[in-house]
Amino acid sequence: MAVTLTVAELAAAMRVGDSTEETAEVTRLLSYATVAVEHHVADCPDVVHNEAAIRLASYLYDQPGASSRANFANALRNSGAARLMLPYRVHKVGSAGAWVATTQTAPLTGGLILLGTEQVAIAVAHVWTPTGLDAPMADYVGVQIRFPDGTNTGMMTYYRPFDGESVYVAGQPTPIDTRWAYGRDATGLLLLASAQVGAHTLILWSS
Repeated sequence: MAVTLTVAELAAAMRVGDSTEETAEVTRLLSYATVAVEHHVADCPDVVHNEAAIRLASYLYDQPGASSRANFANALRNSGAARLMLPYRVHKVGSAGAWVATTQTAPLTGGLILLGTEQVAIAVAHVWTPTGLDAPMADYVGVQIRFPDGTNTGMMTYYRPFDGESVYVAGQPTPIDTRWAYGRDATGLLLLASAQVGAHTLILWSS
């Protein structure tokens, strides 16, 4: 399926005028929104693609001036477009080693996409440690950790894990005293904290 909106239809949905400047801007946003939503989900009803394109284009048109900040940067998610298309998105499971395969329980139909695996050295317990992974901003996030003592978390799945959460600073103590915790810094980098010190294997999935 595809985005079938015209420039005039998008302009009407966005409630903008028909000046030369506004028409040029709507044309630009329609071109980008079409590529973005069709790339995110290739096969869904036209009405869903069209609504997603409207939401994405409208968000970008009125995007806050601080759009480079992590909490504004993901326009596809923040506009609600990604959520509209979620039921039509095909999810896949990647393999990151035998222990993942034996402990994983798929949280979604079809599972999640593997984002990355990283060895994270925790030097101080319950202190935020930076990873080399971006904090995923999709609706669903899966986390699995192998601790230095050889135990692991199994698959832990979270819905919109960073909604309403504070931004943390690497090297600072965590606000909670649990076996482990995840967070993100102001640039959107994923942070990890643990009650154990030593090498941790972090595996990250996302929808």
